[in-house]
Amino acid sequence: MNDSAFGSVVPRVVLDKLHALRMQGNKAAHGETAKPQTALWLLKEAHDLARWLAAYFAKIDPKTLPGFKDPRLRIRRFLPLNWNAPRKRPWKNWLLRKRS
Repeated sequence: MNDSAFGSVVPRVVLDKLHALRMQGNKAAHGETAKPQTALWLLKEAHDLARWLAAYFAKIDPKTLPGFKDPRLRIRRFLPLNWNAPRKRPWKNWLLRKRS
């Protein structure tokens, strides 16, 4: 990402998003835990990058691309009612079971 040719055609804001994803990804790959807020921020950054790629390379009008939707709102529909139950974690087996 430090290549001058790459940096000359990619906007600084895109470089910053790529850098953030790389840095945080390296931390996760080496065992560092991340807060849910960090994960959500990185999802937003990745979404912005996908929109930029679609607009730049596929020449899609950015106004026609969907905005970011918080995945927590969608996931809640599928979680058991006792997801946040203290100590008892019956959802853990439910979450980890193989899907067919």
